[in-house]
Amino acid sequence: MINRRKLLLGLGSFAVVGTGATTWQAVDQGVFSTGSGAAYVAWDERWRTSHLPLDIVA
Repeated sequence: MINRRKLLLGLGSFAVVGTGATTWQAVDQGVFSTGSGAAYVAWDERWRTSHLPLDIVA
């Protein structure tokens, strides 16, 4: 029979492993590397060709 202590230990272990796996995947995919990657290529190209604020927004 499962008592409260074993249940909480199991759920806590599952939460720690799940959080670790999610963090590992986020780091591996570059989620925390701000300002780099494919999403910023268009921004970088636009910024190099023009420095006018309206051109950057366009």
